[in-house]
Amino acid sequence: MSGAGDINGDGFDDILIGASSADPNGNYDAGESYVVFGAASAAWRK
Repeated sequence: MSGAGDINGDGFDDILIGASSADPNGNYDAGESYVVFGAASAAWRK
């Protein structure tokens, strides 16, 4: 996980998450990455 800055230009910082051992589309250990877009407020559930 890493702070990615403001990827989409909405004024809020975003987070980049890497999954190095992910197997997308059957490709062994190819890896994947995900962007979580920031917001002014967020509701987190436990």
